[in-house]
Amino acid sequence: MAQIPTTFLIISDTHAESMPDLASLPPVDVAIHCGDLTEESKLSEFSTTLDLLKSIKAEYKLVIAGNHEWTLDESLYRARNQGMGMGSAANHGTATSSSGISLSEIHRTYGYPGQANDLLKTARSEGIIFLREEGTYDFRLANNAWLTVYASPYTPSSASSDPSLPPMGAFQYHRSHDHGHAFNGMTRAQNIDVVITHGPPCGILDRTEDKIRLGCPLLFEAVERARPRMHCFGHVHEGWGAKMVTWRDSDRKTGERVSHFTAIDNGNSQLIESLGTLKPGKWDSPEVVEEKRKKLEGYRGQGYYGTVHRADIEEGEVITPLEKGKQTLFVNAAIQGLDREEGQHFPWIVTIHLNEAPPLDYDEDEDMGDWRV
Repeated sequence: MAQIPTTFLIISDTHAESMPDLASLPPVDVAIHCGDLTEESKLSEFSTTLDLLKSIKAEYKLVIAGNHEWTLDESLYRARNQGMGMGSAANHGTATSSSGISLSEIHRTYGYPGQANDLLKTARSEGIIFLREEGTYDFRLANNAWLTVYASPYTPSSASSDPSLPPMGAFQYHRSHDHGHAFNGMTRAQNIDVVITHGPPCGILDRTEDKIRLGCPLLFEAVERARPRMHCFGHVHEGWGAKMVTWRDSDRKTGERVSHFTAIDNGNSQLIESLGTLKPGKWDSPEVVEEKRKKLEGYRGQGYYGTVHRADIEEGEVITPLEKGKQTLFVNAAIQGLDREEGQHFPWIVTIHLNEAPPLDYDEDEDMGDWRV
């Protein structure tokens, strides 16, 4: 089957920043936003992020929610409504919430249940597709490639390990195996090309400044099971970077749990880039510091970090291989830095090969354009 080079712009955790520089980036086939579109889930913040997405030159702009988008999480929205004494959408007049804020002001700021979702849906004419439901989506691209995506906004909560207490953020679950989120819809048989989640899998680009891993072990198990070409995410801002993982063959001991310790062939895997390879370290020599400075200035000049991966590498090419089922490219695309001094991280522009699209299936729902669940 023919392989078609396809270019992706990947961002995450923009938190309602306008980011005008994205409009000047080269055109791509597909743009992906991995969640945390907003800071406080305000309607005005959604509008700012939609303007950002509209400025990106891409046929499709695929979007998922993050843990900050609580107005998109219907169960959490209902719980917060009750906590604020907001009641139903009909009780909006001059009533006040238990916090003393008028309900009309709350609704004006955050919208009624479903309003933020409707706002995202109206942007579809601009190529912006909100992947609201967890699951698999297929896309026929203009370059005649076929893209199969698995999308999920769910992340483990870091607020409490007590399963009797509700998670604090949107689309969150407790990180224990007994009360976690299994991502059961992700399998090898689905031939998934790209996994889009808000949070990282455990063990890959998921360390905080305090060296704590915030990634989800259940998500790692699911991605190892599916072995997509690429998995993109954000959430852990310090984990910005990309890593090409080569999977081990099935030589684990019987009953051994799948994890980043047991499933990755580290000798044949490669860190593409990370904050640690760009920022001066405590033990770096002056030569290394200068080398990092020049590299960082180069990326600032072009406005993004670009990388190309495919299976059919020609002699003399300096490209890290990516063969479906053998390697997966992991990309943490969290844009927002930890402080003003660090500033924003670079967006990613990644080129990988996809299968050629099959002949047009006239059963594809015309109302859904060229994509279908």
